[in-house]
Amino acid sequence: MRRRTAALMVAVMAWGVSTTAVAQTTTTSSSTSSSTTSTSTIATTTTTLANPCVGQPCTARPPDAFVAGVNGEVRLDGGSFCWSSPAPDANGNFVGLCADTLLRDPDAVLVVRAGETLTLRFATAMSPTFVQLERGGQTTALTPGNPVRFGADLPVGSHVVRFFTRWLQGDMSYNVRLDVRATGAPATPTRGRIALTG
Repeated sequence: MRRRTAALMVAVMAWGVSTTAVAQTTTTSSSTSSSTTSTSTIATTTTTLANPCVGQPCTARPPDAFVAGVNGEVRLDGGSFCWSSPAPDANGNFVGLCADTLLRDPDAVLVVRAGETLTLRFATAMSPTFVQLERGGQTTALTPGNPVRFGADLPVGSHVVRFFTRWLQGDMSYNVRLDVRATGAPATPTRGRIALTG
């Protein structure tokens, strides 16, 4: 049975309106199962940040993301993020949460054709300001939007793909495994697939 070890670093940040930043850090360790071993850290930090929600809708948490192709649609696994609250707390501070997780084999898997155009969409009315596709050591900047269209320009085989996104409220990464088949090859059911409708 394959063992997995996952590491999680959580940082809680309160963003105030003053220009003075005060930091206090508490560290602890824990581990669960994953393919990589590492320590875990928990830290608290207070710093300053402008209100990220002026003139735009905001969300309490980063939005879910989905990738769709001719064989269906899957919800992407959420990865590392830093996200500020949509409203100030009682002290006028914008409180945010940061969580950093090691990459692991994604639960989300989509069967695609080589060269097929795929759609990345987010479950929000907002659009990211930056979207980057990452595979191995290669990165490709995509035109930001909601949705984002891109080509599955990958060799035949199984590929873990990561999307790094920036928003006015922070940043969020998402992960998916693309099972790339040669053009004309028969498709097989996709684990975690959601049928497209409409």
